[in-house]
Amino acid sequence: MPSLRVGSVRTCAHKKVVVLKTGLKDGGEDAVQVAPIIKAEPAGGPSVEIRTGHGPRWVLVGQVSTVKSASLATVWWGLENVKADAMKLVQKGIGELGG
Repeated sequence: MPSLRVGSVRTCAHKKVVVLKTGLKDGGEDAVQVAPIIKAEPAGGPSVEIRTGHGPRWVLVGQVSTVKSASLATVWWGLENVKADAMKLVQKGIGELGG
């Protein structure tokens, strides 16, 4: 699998997620902080809208979690990375939640 970087889009438990933070540990194994990324505007809950070459996407900043890096799989279609300027918006949204 290609190296994980902040902004990488992967799948975890059959859901697309964006990597928010790398270099974490969970029980001695490498871990990353992720948040789900979806195509449809969510009905509720905190989210940040970002613009991509594949259209608008929403990062669900209220559902941030830490997962083992080994549980992430490569995305073979669609969005593969979130650009740095959009990641700044996501990080700002997480900061506003106190995370």
